[in-house]
Amino acid sequence: MVWLGRPPISSVFEYRGKVFSSGADPGEYTIANFLNHYTKQLPAGAPSGVTLPLSRGKDLNQAISGAKVQDLKAEVSRLIRLLSTSHYAGIRNEWKLVTLFIGANNVCLLCTPPMTRLPQLADVEAFEHHTRMALERLRKHVRKSFVNLVGLFNVSSVYEASRGDLYCEFVLDPAHMAICSCLQGNEEQRQASDLVVREYNSRLEKLAKEYQALNDSHFAVVYQPGFTIFPIAKYKQSYFSGIDCFHPNLCANQVMATVLWNNMFSTPQEKLEPYDLETLSFKCPGPDRPYLQ
Repeated sequence: MVWLGRPPISSVFEYRGKVFSSGADPGEYTIANFLNHYTKQLPAGAPSGVTLPLSRGKDLNQAISGAKVQDLKAEVSRLIRLLSTSHYAGIRNEWKLVTLFIGANNVCLLCTPPMTRLPQLADVEAFEHHTRMALERLRKHVRKSFVNLVGLFNVSSVYEASRGDLYCEFVLDPAHMAICSCLQGNEEQRQASDLVVREYNSRLEKLAKEYQALNDSHFAVVYQPGFTIFPIAKYKQSYFSGIDCFHPNLCANQVMATVLWNNMFSTPQEKLEPYDLETLSFKCPGPDRPYLQ
């Protein structure tokens, strides 16, 4: 066995309380904690602590690691069921923040052998369809919701960030571990996957515009593109898991929380303004930007 300075697999948990979009661990950079700073009340259903890998969510964070857009139906069903219980009766008619960040696992199936039928799950039309169905169910059953549709970053940039790291080059060799077929494929496959990511993001933006055109006073959908310009390759492995060199680590979650927060208080023209991680600061709500957008 060769020890390369990485944590033992027994230390692997899902740190739900540190997740950028909903975590409630004290002192962590998360959207839930940022909201708590202004409201002086932690959002109901914000999870804290850890869960075992592949757990079916915790509190109102119903995301599952490895989920694909086709799994949104089950995730939304669990969310609707939870919100119908007496435990959450107090927020049923209050405004809620929903964040959808999904699609990377679909892209990762794009480069698997065609006979497995897995590449079909990465189809752009299927991605739009399942996202639309999730939004329709949220609009019908989870009224008074502001939905963030979060754009994806390119798979190729994750690969570039792994180059020069002995451990990551070993882990991302498909002969050693199956993590993401396109990431672990050849350059042509990685570039093809980037084109699919670009189209996914285009469909998310399209869906957001469609829902905005409805002028529904009790349901808002906004495309948040800040992650699409995250300068991943520049920082190598600083923002990736020490286990698989693929999933975002704690530092990445902190940056993602800040970027998403800033997007939520930015005009459409400001949302894609380049940012530098060393000087990244917060956009605070105030008289000039009092509402989520």
